[in-house]
Amino acid sequence: MTLRSRLMATCYDSAMKKTEAKLLSPYRKKIIQPLEGTILEIGSGTGVNIPFYQNIDRLICSEPDEHMRKYLSQKIDAHEGFPIDLLDSHAEEIDVDDHSIDVVVATLVMCSVADQAQVLKEIKRVLKPGGTFVFLEHVCSHDRSVQKWQRRLTSTWSYLFDNCHLDRVTGDAIKAAGFEVEIEKIEFNFFSILNSWIVGKAAPS
Repeated sequence: MTLRSRLMATCYDSAMKKTEAKLLSPYRKKIIQPLEGTILEIGSGTGVNIPFYQNIDRLICSEPDEHMRKYLSQKIDAHEGFPIDLLDSHAEEIDVDDHSIDVVVATLVMCSVADQAQVLKEIKRVLKPGGTFVFLEHVCSHDRSVQKWQRRLTSTWSYLFDNCHLDRVTGDAIKAAGFEVEIEKIEFNFFSILNSWIVGKAAPS
């Protein structure tokens, strides 16, 4: 792992504190708090989502970055309640049995995975019949002038921020992977190249 990965893991919680409180936490709560059963969270990062889980049986957190995993482990160790297992799997190859998961959760993950199509294939593989995939992601803007800047900046941005892409059309990718999707589009008055988001749930069709 690179120095950039180490710095991102070290600074993530403090750097995102205000953004989380003002913008993202209500949406995390909206999709996570109602969940039940066995949950797989891909790209768990530093464990920001853990406090939002309530009435679940088991949480499996998967995080391939060793530096992020350090902070995630600390939150898991401090947690009381439902059991939490920690994996180091990449989202493209998850060390979880077929059809064993009630809900897969991804928040601020699909922007940075190496292969969205393969990740979505893995999500379908691990979900139980009737299972769902819930997500909160920033996406390519609908504003063409913003799109232009997102595409210009994505190469540098992804280098600096752990493969995060500004211009992915994640909602379309989920539909193309064979999911029936319910999506809410969000526009934050935040930072123009990161203003467009989607939150929702999907089920294999």
